[in-house]
Amino acid sequence: MQTTRPSSSEAERLAELGSVLLATADADLRLIFLNRAWERVLGWLPEELAGTSLIDLVHPEDRHPLVRAVAEAGPMELRIDGRVSARDGEWRWMSWELRYEDGRWCVAAQDTTDRHERLADAQRVAALGSFELDVATGSMWWSDQLYAIYGVDAARFEPTLEAVIAFMDPDERARVEAAYARVLNGAGQEEVVDVRIV
Repeated sequence: MQTTRPSSSEAERLAELGSVLLATADADLRLIFLNRAWERVLGWLPEELAGTSLIDLVHPEDRHPLVRAVAEAGPMELRIDGRVSARDGEWRWMSWELRYEDGRWCVAAQDTTDRHERLADAQRVAALGSFELDVATGSMWWSDQLYAIYGVDAARFEPTLEAVIAFMDPDERARVEAAYARVLNGAGQEEVVDVRIV
């Protein structure tokens, strides 16, 4: 079987057919070209978003990797998960892949909202929570169930490492801080710490 590279018109047809959001953007992540999947998945017409900053479409809690990448302004590849605003005002979870080279970003994203909702349902049933921490910026994301476990209102409580440690039994804080330091210093790939919280 002979394989060939698709022509530009074939590549355009393939890009318009799928459910993967594709775009190009300038160095500041202002969108230039968007395929029709943006309309099918998020409700936005591509022409409505042309010239818009991708950063402005992403949920404020999920923007920091994009802001940092734009500031670094060098050749790079970036993979992140984050929420993006749909035209109806809802937030959809997307898995993003971005590549920056020659002064331009190439962007691809897939809708992962269903997967995140299944995870949230499973955490509610199991009474488990999860979090993500960006060690470079200190910003932290909590699952809905983690707010419930800690008994705090997601609209009023800002999760930070310091705030999490403050919830812990004072006798156990030093052990958690030491485990965190080992992970940051590369001494351990994984740390498991059982703690009591107040």
